Amino acid sequence: MAIVRYKNSNGEVKTLKAIKVKNKSTDWQPQADWWDIDTILENDTEDYPAKIICLLSDSDVASNIRRLGATKIKTSDGAEYTDTTQNSFLHTWNIELDKKCHLGYKTRYIIYYYSSQNINFTNDFGYKTALYCIIKSALFSISGKQAYGDSSCLECLKMIDCTQKGDWVNFADMYSLKNIIGFNNLNVSRVIYLFQNCNILEKTMQEIIHSLDWSKITTANSAFRANRTITYFPRVNTSNITDANLMFNQAMALKVIENLDLISLKSCSGMFSQTMNLVSINNISNIRISGLDFSSCILLNHDTLIRILNALHDHSTDTENVHTIIFGATNLTKLTDEEMAIGQNKGWTIS
Repeated sequence: MAIVRYKNSNGEVKTLKAIKVKNKSTDWQPQADWWDIDTILENDTEDYPAKIICLLSDSDVASNIRRLGATKIKTSDGAEYTDTTQNSFLHTWNIELDKKCHLGYKTRYIIYYYSSQNINFTNDFGYKTALYCIIKSALFSISGKQAYGDSSCLECLKMIDCTQKGDWVNFADMYSLKNIIGFNNLNVSRVIYLFQNCNILEKTMQEIIHSLDWSKITTANSAFRANRTITYFPRVNTSNITDANLMFNQAMALKVIENLDLISLKSCSGMFSQTMNLVSINNISNIRISGLDFSSCILLNHDTLIRILNALHDHSTDTENVHTIIFGATNLTKLTDEEMAIGQNKGWTIS
């Protein structure tokens, strides 16, 4: 377990458990009385380069099945769809073949077969009733905010022998997501909406943060917006991020940021808006951009405020532009006039 120590606004040393460790095999398990889609996929003999299987809870007797670029689709009640000229199929389910779950609903599944490993996720993948999804042997790319569409009930997303070939990864608005399995080989430059509104992921979220090559990431717009789970942002290389608009907006559980190198930052609107429980930024450097606003971060400790002042670029010779940084009234009371002068002598207006 990673342990982080920081000083609170009263100067007291506090300890934060950065990653809640659990046995990986017990992080999340499908319900025993669901259709066992892991075994179904493993035993499936259809010879296609890539497959997706989705477990759904029962809803309407008739439902619209989107083709999602698949060559063939099979359902748990024995239907097959192979017409590649259609984008969707109206399917009437044989509800007698749905599998009862002790939680009060029934489950069914859909298998998608692809003639190529290349699959592009846009804004149309996923179902409101999807509970568990497995993607096998895909070279997939993501090109939309809600890459997994209406998957607000999805509890687990699993990849088997998959690689992401696009430049964007996100799990936006997957409110029920408890685990993500098999995400690796992520070579992306954008983490827009990375974990926006993903409020019950814990260890898996930290694992994905660590697995990303942050030195290649340029855009982190809304990456952790409205995320109520993340308490700790680890030491990663943020030196190439140019867009951090709303990056930590409403991340109300966030207490510690280990490292921020802002040398490339060009856009920071709302980066720390409503991040009101942030206590410490243990290392911050190269603040050149004007307009950083920490006024919502009323718990920032004194050491962090001094680090921010020391990190301000020297604009004292720039007489044509106004350079501002916003601490807010609460944080200003923690600083002496001499400490404020650290930034003011470098040409910054501090408010």
